[in-house]
Amino acid sequence: MPRTHLWSGEIGGALVLLLAAIGCSSTTGPEYVTVPGVIAAAVALPAPVIVAPDTVLVNAQFSITVNSFGTSCATAETASALLGGGTPDVAIVSVWDRQQVGGTCTPTVRALPRTLTLFFTRVGTATIRVRGRYEGGAAAGGDSLVFVEKRMVVQ
Repeated sequence: MPRTHLWSGEIGGALVLLLAAIGCSSTTGPEYVTVPGVIAAAVALPAPVIVAPDTVLVNAQFSITVNSFGTSCATAETASALLGGGTPDVAIVSVWDRQQVGGTCTPTVRALPRTLTLFFTRVGTATIRVRGRYEGGAAAGGDSLVFVEKRMVVQ
């Protein structure tokens, strides 16, 4: 049965300062920065991070949806997948969002989905590992980089 795991690590000081500076109150008009997508937060998220089949066929392509989350100031920018990287049963997916700096944002958190096509070359158990950001805010200890995983069966 697939399980979802969450691991965290430290985020660089410059990125923390950049994220702390992100707000929606500029009077010069909207500016944008690209930041790791939010995949975990101190608030409930409206959808799962990884939507993928529980079982796939070896060497057969399949689609997954990877969600990051944000307010109206965020849009999905890119996602990239590294298949294998020395381990043929792991797909590492990185998500990036475009974050507006300046303007007015609605506070409602929504999913920012992307669809990717993957395949695995070995029978057994495989892992999809999504790399993004935990957004905790100042009260919850700030932001950090995290991974969310889903394991699946490859037949």
